[in-house]
Amino acid sequence: MIYIFIASSYYPWLTVGTLSCWMLQELRWAIWLLAVLGIVYQQIFHERYKMVELLLYLVMGLGPAIIIVTSNDLKLGGMLYLIGVFFFKSDGRIPFAHAIWHVFVALAASVHYLAILRNLFPDLKAQ
Repeated sequence: MIYIFIASSYYPWLTVGTLSCWMLQELRWAIWLLAVLGIVYQQIFHERYKMVELLLYLVMGLGPAIIIVTSNDLKLGGMLYLIGVFFFKSDGRIPFAHAIWHVFVALAASVHYLAILRNLFPDLKAQ
């Protein structure tokens, strides 16, 4: 689900947003391709190669943020994804580190969701 959270929190910015980037279409496909690869990886190699998992997580969590820098909420969400990496890498050394990492992912996706409501669909907020 983490990969779905990340992909779905960026996808509206890549489709509804008014971004002008020459590789926007490719990024739309790439974010979902990475999500599918992450899910397949988890099913086949479940936590066997932690660095691959970390790299995939970082590329998905920060990659689109480099292009989409129009909102402070997106920056905050990206920072929450990054802070979560500390706990992801501390699994086994800090009690409940893996669960804490999941909390940071959920927080980051929630912040991105609110950013979507505020910036891309401001009329929905008024209802």
